[in-house]
Amino acid sequence: IGDSLAWLLSQPEPLLHLVPLVSKAITRLGELDPPRGAALGRRALDVFGPRIPELREVVLQTADHVGDPALAVAVLERQLASGTPGGNRAQLLLELARRRRLADDPDGAAATLSRALSEGADPAAVLAEIKVALPPRSSDGELSLLEAHAEALSAVSSAELGGTARVWRELGAARWDLGDDHEGAFAAWERGAALDGEHGLERLARDLVAFAG
Repeated sequence: IGDSLAWLLSQPEPLLHLVPLVSKAITRLGELDPPRGAALGRRALDVFGPRIPELREVVLQTADHVGDPALAVAVLERQLASGTPGGNRAQLLLELARRRRLADDPDGAAATLSRALSEGADPAAVLAEIKVALPPRSSDGELSLLEAHAEALSAVSSAELGGTARVWRELGAARWDLGDDHEGAFAAWERGAALDGEHGLERLARDLVAFAG
C-alpha cells in the first residue's frame, strides 16, 4: 500500500480527487505498519498541504496512533504557516504548545505558549499548560515560560496578587541574568512592585541593589 501510494503521489498530475483514498490508506497503513503510515502521512502533507481538513485530521490521528508527536507538530506548524484565520490561531497555538511538550521540546513549547497568549489565548488555559510544562533547557526557554506565566497570572482576576508579584520578580531576575536585558528587568520588577502592596517598593529597591549594586 505504502509503495503504491508513494509512487502515485509522486506523479505530476492533479491529485485532489485522491484525498479520500489517501486518507483511508494512511489510517490503514498506520494500523498495519506504524512507521510507514507516519511516513505516508508526511508525504501526503507535502503533496496536498495542510489546508484540507479531512487529510489534516487523519494525519493528526495517525500521529497519535503511532506515537509520533513530531508529525503532529509538523501538521500544526504547517497549518499555522498557511494562514489560519485569527480567531482560531490562539487555540491552534495552545495545541501546538501541548504537542511540542509531548515531543520533548520544552523550549519550543514555552515560546509557543508566550505567542499564544499574545494572540489572545485564554489565560487560564495557558496557566493549565504551564502547570505541566517540562523544565526549559535554554535561557530563551526559561524567559519565554516566565513571561507567559507572569502575563497569564496578571490576566486572571482570581490569581493571588502576592504570587503574581513573585513571578514578575523572577522574570525580572531572569531578564537581568539570562537575557542581559536591564530595561526589561526593571519593567518586570515595576510590574511586580505594583502588585505587592506595601512591600512592593521595598522589594523593588532590594532587587535593584542585589542586581545593579
